[in-house]
Amino acid sequence: MSAALAKSRVFTRSVVVVEDDAFLRSLLADSLEKSGFDVSTAASASDAKRIIRVVDPDAVVLDIDLGPGPNGFDIADNLRKAAKDVAIVFLTSLPDPRFAGRDEKVVYKNSAYLNKHLLSDTSTLVDALESVLTERGVKGYRHHELEDRP
Repeated sequence: MSAALAKSRVFTRSVVVVEDDAFLRSLLADSLEKSGFDVSTAASASDAKRIIRVVDPDAVVLDIDLGPGPNGFDIADNLRKAAKDVAIVFLTSLPDPRFAGRDEKVVYKNSAYLNKHLLSDTSTLVDALESVLTERGVKGYRHHELEDRP
């Protein structure tokens, strides 16, 4: 392959959005697609498990509270066992993992934790995804570590 062809080739990164709210899931998918990601969506933990197996994503955006059954932390735990290289962004209304009965250590070192209430648009989500995918600057996207959180 020529150097010019190699430079012109764009590699699209795949993301699975796991969100039980259909409206928000659709908005997130549209926004991430406009930002250049190849997006698949899941409405539940069981959907996520199936889609992640098929898609083999580069990153996963996880809501924590997915209704009855497994939550976003459970999905992340399974991902860490099966595919340690998948970048994770938790996108939740919970200010801290303890509100879901989990220790703060459940948010892995190179994962982001974004509080939905602190976002005004999806640019922060896109920036957080870029950060966890490149493993640079992740500390700025860890809202559960903010001093003024509840």
